[in-house]
Amino acid sequence: MTIILSVFVRFVIPNSGKGESIFNKKWKNIDNNSILSIEPKLFGKNSVTLIENEKINRGLAKITDNGISIHLSFTDIEIFYKLISISNQKLEMENLANSTLVKFELLGSNAYKHDVQEIKTNVSSNNSDDTTI
Repeated sequence: MTIILSVFVRFVIPNSGKGESIFNKKWKNIDNNSILSIEPKLFGKNSVTLIENEKINRGLAKITDNGISIHLSFTDIEIFYKLISISNQKLEMENLANSTLVKFELLGSNAYKHDVQEIKTNVSSNNSDDTTI
């Protein structure tokens, strides 16, 4: 009985692999300031919300290939992504339509701005070490 129940639960709630950690978070696209949110649903038909230029689009997100491939489907557009890397505050995906790298950060985290500040600090400290005698 337990085995049958576990197989049924695995079928109803599929494992999304690496892509599972993007669920229930609001991701900000650092290039165009759009906001993406994906919520898990039964049978792998996840709901997705995209807020772009104060316009709200709702659709479905399908995550396949152990979380590597992400297909976002809206009424007027289809977007295909390949997951490149993910961390607690950063998400990088390749847009398969035009082969561009799309960078997202957790909304409110300013994760990419922190990286720029660290690079500037490292460069300025390296320049101060380069004194000639």
